[in-house]
Amino acid sequence: MKCVTIYLSVTTFITLLQYFAYGIPKCCNNGHQMEAFNSTWTCRLNSNKRLQSNFEINSFIAVNTNGTCVETVFQNQTSKFFVDENKNISKKESVELDFFPKCCHLGRSYNQKLHSCVQKENSTAIEKFIPKDSFISIGLPSCKIISDVLLPSLESFSFPSDFIYLSKEKKNISKGNFCVDSTLDSKFIVRICEKDYQICDQVRCIHKCCFDGQSFVNGSKCRDTFRYGVDLHATKHIEEPNSPFAIIHGIQRPLQILSEHDLLNVTKGVFTAYMWNGDSFTSYGNKTDYCMEYAYKKFPGNRTFDNYAIFVKIILLQNHLHFALINLSAYL
Repeated sequence: MKCVTIYLSVTTFITLLQYFAYGIPKCCNNGHQMEAFNSTWTCRLNSNKRLQSNFEINSFIAVNTNGTCVETVFQNQTSKFFVDENKNISKKESVELDFFPKCCHLGRSYNQKLHSCVQKENSTAIEKFIPKDSFISIGLPSCKIISDVLLPSLESFSFPSDFIYLSKEKKNISKGNFCVDSTLDSKFIVRICEKDYQICDQVRCIHKCCFDGQSFVNGSKCRDTFRYGVDLHATKHIEEPNSPFAIIHGIQRPLQILSEHDLLNVTKGVFTAYMWNGDSFTSYGNKTDYCMEYAYKKFPGNRTFDNYAIFVKIILLQNHLHFALINLSAYL
């Protein structure tokens, strides 16, 4: 796990009103957003669980008249609305607000070993850095490759910003390609959406079947769960499970789960497929045709599968292959 100091540049000569609602209340309750229904604006449950908020005043429309409020209308788009004395709601204008890039939901911290989010009884250390009257985006749901960088502190953290600067690497990470959070031991982490596979030359890369925040639920369908990352302790065939790793997300379907007896602990270094040729095993296959994922599935007779597992493409299993998953490193 790398440890660097970060510096965030703040665009000057622009007022903070462009970034935060800054005293303007939120129109709807937490977890709801504004939607147009039959040409009428109304508050509805937001199915996008990756959006949260940190407003001092919520549900303005429900308890007030003759006033202005702000609300999300689609994904990360926000607008100002006006409600009159008859509870009629009209859209005033679209506004560009920055969303605080938090890796986990409010009340959760980041588990560095599992690359997952864990519920905390008290407010997490990162939350005091989230400005009041702001919206929050959760995780990196569209990112293919994610790496982690440990931060010594957030003293130099300034939000909003168009990029994050990593001093050790001497590079900028643009807005939308990173998130920050606190760790279980109250340190801080920045998760980076890498633009290519070069990170796998510096740290081993593990393939995860689903994208950030998702897991398999009732089959090979990725669903938002926000709880599970990658647990390298789930199988005895992975060496050094506590060593750092980056994550490559997504794999082409269809997939087949591997049982423990399909795994061969042969050589250190990479995931490798082996074919039985009659009297010995021969190395075969693409080293990327696997992924690891948490899966939950109900079966007849009240049986359930509720654990991490390793999956491979079905076409490989049809060739009667055996597999090894040993201390994954920088192999693609």
